[in-house]
Amino acid sequence: MKKLNNWIIILLLINPLMIFSMNNWMNLWMNMEMNMLIFLTFIILNNKYLYDLPMKYYLINSLSSMIFFMMMNLLILNNLMVFKYLMNLMMMIKLGLFPFYYWFLEMMIFINWMSCFFLSVWQKLFPLYLINLLMLKDMNMIFVIFNGIFSMFMVINEYMLKKIFSYSSINHMIWMILILMVNIIFFFVYYIIYLMLNFMLMMIFKKINVLSLVDLLNESLNMNIYFIMIIISIGGLPPFLGFLMKFMLIYEMILHMKFFLILMLIFFSLFFLYFYMRLSLNYMMMNFMKLKFYIYKLFYNNFYLILNIKIFNMLNLLMMFIYIIF
Repeated sequence: MKKLNNWIIILLLINPLMIFSMNNWMNLWMNMEMNMLIFLTFIILNNKYLYDLPMKYYLINSLSSMIFFMMMNLLILNNLMVFKYLMNLMMMIKLGLFPFYYWFLEMMIFINWMSCFFLSVWQKLFPLYLINLLMLKDMNMIFVIFNGIFSMFMVINEYMLKKIFSYSSINHMIWMILILMVNIIFFFVYYIIYLMLNFMLMMIFKKINVLSLVDLLNESLNMNIYFIMIIISIGGLPPFLGFLMKFMLIYEMILHMKFFLILMLIFFSLFFLYFYMRLSLNYMMMNFMKLKFYIYKLFYNNFYLILNIKIFNMLNLLMMFIYIIF
């Protein structure tokens, strides 16, 4: 079983990269179907208590793939615009963007952190590449505005980490779609940085086994520096690496005189940065309170022992206690 799982992971890593060597729609469709089956096998092998989630994922992606296959016939009829609009819509479904986010959010909640990384980052490469091939700026701009507003309001007062990073993924998808309209090289730089940061963060969550903000109370204090640096970097605070991702798009948009769009994106980004800062500060404060509780407990236990031991040991223990305090 372990060897099979290793082979599935290798195939899952290789399969999305094959799209760059394909030159017709039929090959892209076949590769997309193969990718869906490989990912389904991966989540079934690596997760428990999935209930009906694999079937939901299969039906939703099969629907989009079926429409993809049907729309290829429109190319024969030279109806290119209808083909582009419907194909973009299908890719938005595969990305899990608003208003098609329900399946994506439900999948993120019930799968483990490693599967969350593949679903929220690696599986998005295929739809984003097809959006680049079928570039419709007007339609993409509508999705960008609505998803930015949606993700900003949905993350308010959320305490489940998987939901938080689901909405964060939606927010980063709008940056990737916009940067695809500007420069494909910048897109790959953004995607690689985002992939590395999410991989490190989700491996930390997998190691310490947390699901909510409350669970962070029970974690080790020496994870603070790594957790906070990655969180702030994903939020885009300079001079961290995550700031480079958004700075490239902001610079290009300024060159194209799209100031209103830039102000709107910066507002969305600042809102998420505030939330990431609050998340990291809550983590530090909870661990600080935990440390204070341990100091109080240590003091109480020592004081209790002093009152209950024999008289001839009291002085020695009292001197030891004073020495520890000082």
